[in-house]
Amino acid sequence: GKLKILDGGDLIDSCSFSRNTARGRDKSFVKYTLEVDRNARYRNRPVALEERSYYGQVNHFVVLSLPSTCPFIQANPTHAAERPSSVIMAAIAPIKQPSVNELGMSSYTALEPIKIVDVSTIKCVVGRVKDRNTWTIIER
Repeated sequence: GKLKILDGGDLIDSCSFSRNTARGRDKSFVKYTLEVDRNARYRNRPVALEERSYYGQVNHFVVLSLPSTCPFIQANPTHAAERPSSVIMAAIAPIKQPSVNELGMSSYTALEPIKIVDVSTIKCVVGRVKDRNTWTIIER
């Protein structure tokens, strides 16, 4: 499917929906951010979250309807009108082992297995340029 980022943001196509033209345009590659525990390797240290940016290809968008009996909704003290009735998730194949070139741009040669992330973490669509067997991410 397609997803539009609010407030004048980008239009994202999932790769299952995208029809690449002869010019090779692809609006399925995105930049997204996740909170990662810096101390994940150390089980006795407290959780220390930091925001990190990632790049990947959106394969699908999934809308999950939340029933009114959902524990998340029941535990949320907000008014009934403000409670979410659905959540939109994206199935993203992150780029595998990105490297940074001399210009500070991320490059990669392969994608990792799909991960499911909340679409609110998607920041923008990114472009790509292929040079031999390496793809380089282009941001506006």
